[in-house]
Amino acid sequence: MKVSRLYLISSSISFLYCILTICFIDYLSVPWTDEIGTADTAINVVLYGQWKSDVWLYIYQPLHAFFLIPWIFIFGFSHASVCSINVFIAFISSCYIIRITERRKWFLSLGGLLIFISLFWLLVWHTNGRIDMLTMLFTIGVADNLIPDEGRSQMKMLAVMSFLLMMTSIYSIPVLVCGGLVLIYYYWKNRQIRLELTKKAICVTCSMTFAFILTLIFFYFDGHLIKYLHQFIRFNSTINGANTSFVEQIVLAYSYWIPLFLTIIGMIFSSLKKDKLGIIAGIFILFIPLIMIMSGRYKSYYYWLFIVPAIMLFAYSIDYLLNRKYLRIISYSVLFFYPAKCISSYINPSESYYERIEKEEFIRGNTKYFRKGSEVYAFDAMFYYPLVEQRAIINKEIRGMKKEPLPMEKFQNFANTINDNSKREIIVKLFNKIEKASEKEMKNGFIICFEDKQYRQDQCDMIINYLKSLDLKYSIVASKGNMRIIKFTQKVNNHNI
Repeated sequence: MKVSRLYLISSSISFLYCILTICFIDYLSVPWTDEIGTADTAINVVLYGQWKSDVWLYIYQPLHAFFLIPWIFIFGFSHASVCSINVFIAFISSCYIIRITERRKWFLSLGGLLIFISLFWLLVWHTNGRIDMLTMLFTIGVADNLIPDEGRSQMKMLAVMSFLLMMTSIYSIPVLVCGGLVLIYYYWKNRQIRLELTKKAICVTCSMTFAFILTLIFFYFDGHLIKYLHQFIRFNSTINGANTSFVEQIVLAYSYWIPLFLTIIGMIFSSLKKDKLGIIAGIFILFIPLIMIMSGRYKSYYYWLFIVPAIMLFAYSIDYLLNRKYLRIISYSVLFFYPAKCISSYINPSESYYERIEKEEFIRGNTKYFRKGSEVYAFDAMFYYPLVEQRAIINKEIRGMKKEPLPMEKFQNFANTINDNSKREIIVKLFNKIEKASEKEMKNGFIICFEDKQYRQDQCDMIINYLKSLDLKYSIVASKGNMRIIKFTQKVNNHNI
């Protein structure tokens, strides 16, 4: 494979950005709920040899965890380790896009590539621990091989990318389907390409179906087939999942003005060049948030579906101007934006960074309460990694899809005072666990970690009062600010409530 000078320079700059991001990742992001839910299964495999998660009710397609397991085994289980794999995948994705644009001759100057790379690292959210960067990589692969490319066999690679995408995530599929329809419209008069696109559609369908069947077999032997099917059928349904109206979701989606601005500028320059492909691409990009809203929820971590093609269109549309000296200077100066962001996050850390340090020090300063095998209910994602270090059994988040049986009478009124269904259910699960625990299980004790940004002080007091009503021997063994550790190790009487 022949590698051009433009590709070498641009991919080298992207690699430097990748290394820079990994060095500053603890300052650029903090642990959060979805990251913990994504990482917990892989961490449990490394630590205990078990494919399970005690902190997350949702079940993702397994491919991301397959990649994360050896990564954690090599680099350890930390926030930086879990997130750095996504930074590395983002680098691979950027190189893939650069290669696509070079092969299709979308960029003719280094300036256009430099603007793309700078905006890609600056605007795409690549420092979280979710599945999105792997989804992005394979979505790009499917899209690249769907778009006709004369003289290149695409069917095998399309099958592979479709298979890998289905094993990773399904939320980008509606955008790919609509993109395929746009391609059919664009090439409608070309019968040969139209037939080729039809064959590709069949290829994608067969490949994804095969991947779906393998996923079902995997979860059947894993013992979570019904739970996976339940989630798969729901697929972020607007009826079941969205907390806002359809109109509110649209307003919120398009209030993210940067990709909107880049797309509109790209369409304006495309029209000046009389580039029909750029105009059609711009119209399709503007509809991506609407497609996602109509097929489910459009969350902040899905924004790459909007921002990546918007950046590509913007850089592509102004590329022909970058042979002018003053515009080349502008493209070179943009390279300093992302390093400036990283350095700024180190010099002036965010409040979330200090909050994370405080919480981790709180847990690590009280490790004597977390014996190996202790049952821990940690109500904050920032407690997760220091608790993992103690080999505690962590139960963090219970979501509203699974209906836990509610205790009767005495607990009913208390549970109803907690408005958030997910938070109510984790309390319900905790109390059910207490009621059913044997004396042997109680030896290690149950530990609850509180932080009142998620649980108000009055709710914490109600939980303590409820523990009193169960005649449990408990104590607040550690407290700092709003944080506290409550431990109870003995049941005086058994209660049937």
